[in-house]
Amino acid sequence: HTKHRHRVLMYNPIDGHRYDVYRDRTTLPLRSVGAIFDENNIWANIQESAKPWEIEYSLDRGKWWSPLFTMFHPKSSFEEHTTCVQPPVHYTITPAAYYQARAAEIERLIEKHFEKVRESSL
Repeated sequence: HTKHRHRVLMYNPIDGHRYDVYRDRTTLPLRSVGAIFDENNIWANIQESAKPWEIEYSLDRGKWWSPLFTMFHPKSSFEEHTTCVQPPVHYTITPAAYYQARAAEIERLIEKHFEKVRESSL
């Protein structure tokens, strides 16, 4: 019995590198999948394995994924009774002088390092 698998791609959000879950299993940085989500729901992995290359990704089969929101517990009922516990984030603009000072300090450290290397090679 051979399972027909669709191509599953995962992207590293840090560097944008794309991985084919089945082909790139040795280099895939993600070692387990506990949940999958989109704008409408969150599904918990209820399979025996959490390894990305061993699990099924079909969300319409109840034996593999358990949805958080259902017909009996819709997302709308959750949204009506929740408030954000995180305080608002306030961003401030960093002055250009800060970046210029950091760049000058880095340049000074690099020059100092090169001088030290040159002196030791004489």
